[in-house]
Amino acid sequence: MSASWVKFEGTQDQLDEMKNAPHGWIVRGNDGVESHIFRGSPIHTGIVNSEISEYLICSPLPHLDMRIRHAMTGQPVYFFKEVNECWKTTSYPAWLEHIKYSFNPPREKKFIEVREYVCRDNNGYLCIGLIENSFGFKKPMDIEKMFDFVKWVDQDWRRIEI
Repeated sequence: MSASWVKFEGTQDQLDEMKNAPHGWIVRGNDGVESHIFRGSPIHTGIVNSEISEYLICSPLPHLDMRIRHAMTGQPVYFFKEVNECWKTTSYPAWLEHIKYSFNPPREKKFIEVREYVCRDNNGYLCIGLIENSFGFKKPMDIEKMFDFVKWVDQDWRRIEI
């Protein structure tokens, strides 16, 4: 989002726009000299009668706080790549508005696949068993062959975040 200079006519709409600009505004005099950034300043009647030719509403700078921290520390920045749906790291971020950035390495979500079944314990009582779909664990056909197996609770594997 780029800001552009607007011819200053001193109308109430322009004054309201300047007064309500969340990131401030600057003015350019007829002599071409630009002001500092005004933020939350009341607009005096003197501004209407002054030698102002144009004004500019300031646009927010995407990721400003992160840019400042990165400039001060030089620490690596993580960014989310939508294409691969993964986080990558860089020392030279592009700071694009639509990209997610972080200084903290994102925690990778981990999942296991489980399946519940009904079985009988040593006393003949019904209980719930749980198997994990992972290397080295029993497979569904192994469970079904067990003498205490009754039936599956889940019809398929269920993913659980761990």
